[in-house]
Amino acid sequence: AAFLLGLGAACMTPDAPVQSHMLNHLRTHIGCWVSWRDLGGAVYCGDPDGGPLNMRACLAIACRKLRRRGFVIEKSYSRGYRIPA
Repeated sequence: AAFLLGLGAACMTPDAPVQSHMLNHLRTHIGCWVSWRDLGGAVYCGDPDGGPLNMRACLAIACRKLRRRGFVIEKSYSRGYRIPA
């Protein structure tokens, strides 16, 4: 999953798949706002438990980590997330 972000194996963390899925889903909807519920459904669709109970907070943390790595992701409390066009 880390290779999808252009990271080396040394940067692999347990939540790297979450960041990878988040980034890939936002890239397929560039310029469009994606609600946190829709984004969470796409990110955690393979999780047999349906994802974490605090999904909104987990997505916010993943977004913050991606921003630190240089990705431009906008966040709006009422609209969700997007990569600007």
